[in-house]
This record gives sequence, structure tokens and C-alpha cells, in this order.
Amino acid sequence: MKQLGKYDIDLQQVEGSLVSLEFDLDDCFFGGLQDAEIEHGKLKAWVQMSNLGERYEAAMTVKGSVQVPCDRCLELMTIPVEAEQKLVFKLGEAYEELSDELIVIDEESRTVHLDWYLYEMIALSLPMRRVHDEGECNPEMEQYLSGSPIEEETTDPRWEMLKQIKDNNN
Repeated sequence: MKQLGKYDIDLQQVEGSLVSLEFDLDDCFFGGLQDAEIEHGKLKAWVQMSNLGERYEAAMTVKGSVQVPCDRCLELMTIPVEAEQKLVFKLGEAYEELSDELIVIDEESRTVHLDWYLYEMIALSLPMRRVHDEGECNPEMEQYLSGSPIEEETTDPRWEMLKQIKDNNN
């Protein structure tokens, strides 16, 4: 028997039945993905996989929240997530994405790896522009972005004396 990952479904288990799964998606989930923009979150995912003869349908629902950097101040902000998606899998010679919803799975492995599909569903549900509400951004960054002068540190008095000497020589 082959070893399945936490977010994998063996299509042989779906033969003639409906399989319902529930996953907790947390920082460990996001940390286990390569090249994931989202690193923090707390979500619940429900997947119902059904056999439709030669195809399999996965109805996925995700609810919770993720933390992403604010586009304005770069501080982490929490964004609520609620998304649904249906994917159709069919067996073939090799893995291939025929469309956004139709995916060919290798007939020999007969395994669907849901982790990246769940991640994509979450990422695509986020707004394009992610900014805090007015007044919630980091005040120092807002001051910097507004062009207001930021208080400069006082200069060491020894440098001031050297500047005066240099100015007197000119």
C-alpha cells in the first residue's frame, strides 16, 4: 500500500462512493509549500470527492483568515477568507491541466494532491490590493510615504567641530 500525504486522496477509495474530508490549514500547511506567498493563516477546508464514472469531482470549501503583508506599510494584516471551488479530475497517461477546472491525473498513481489546489484557491480569493484600513498602518511608514521629514538623529558634536574646521578652510 502506498504512503499518502496529509492532503492526498487515493482515487481508489472514491470508487462508487462519496468521500468527505476536513483539513485544518495553519502555519504548518503554508510552511510546507514551496514558493508560497502566504506564510500564516488559520483556516478550515472541507473537500467532498465523488466518482462520476470516468471522472472525479472535488467540491472544496475554505473558511478562515490569513496574514499577509500590507502593500502600503509591509506590516502583517489579517484578511478573512471564504472560498469555494470545484475541480474535475480524470485519469490519463500523465499529469496535465487541461483547464482551470479539468485536470488529468496519472492513471498509475491514481492520487490527487490537494495541497497546492487548496493554496491556489486561498490565494486567488484575496484582494489584489491588500492594505490596512485608514489609520491602521505603521505610523512611521506612513510618515515616510507622505514625504514628511523624519526626525533626524542628532549629529555627534565631534563631527560638527570637524565640519566647522572644513568650512573655515574653504
